[in-house]
Amino acid sequence: MEEDEKEARALVVDTNVLISAMMRSEGITRIAFLFLANDPSNRMLCPRIVTEEIERNYAEIARRAHAPPKLIRAGLDELLTRMTMVDESEFSAWMAGSRTLVNDENDTSFAALAVKSSPSVIVTYDKAGYREEELRKSGVLVLTPVEALKHTGVELSDIDIRRRRKGDAIAVIARILALVGIKKKHDAK
Repeated sequence: MEEDEKEARALVVDTNVLISAMMRSEGITRIAFLFLANDPSNRMLCPRIVTEEIERNYAEIARRAHAPPKLIRAGLDELLTRMTMVDESEFSAWMAGSRTLVNDENDTSFAALAVKSSPSVIVTYDKAGYREEELRKSGVLVLTPVEALKHTGVELSDIDIRRRRKGDAIAVIARILALVGIKKKHDAK
């Protein structure tokens, strides 16, 4: 298989990362998510059931974000356009075995999708919900969004998000997209 035909790395995004990315358009989670999603060597995946969970909790998410539900909806829509939502029927054969890979039964669908898509990464803020050593044996890493960035070879200092001012989100995203191009050229050498 040639370099440009290499299969993309599967990143399975946990609900807590999606909610965090929805809540702050200029937050580190949204920026990490956008970088990872815009890197063509990544495939962003999520069990479809997550959208149902978020739909049920819009009011609470909006309240915690101190934002109108319409704004939260727009944030979710933006994130979902960069992901593939996967029906449980596509990874149901891995569900039973994946129950032993999690500490929290609610995380089983993420583990099953990640094992099916292995090698893969589960991107989550709830690493304690997963049995990392067991997942690693199945070709799955469990990383926070910042760790996932580092795993792809990007340091936070590369995208200079620590020193940005409010309102600079477009400039930061432009920098992210430029870095994706730079990284791809470097990887091709």
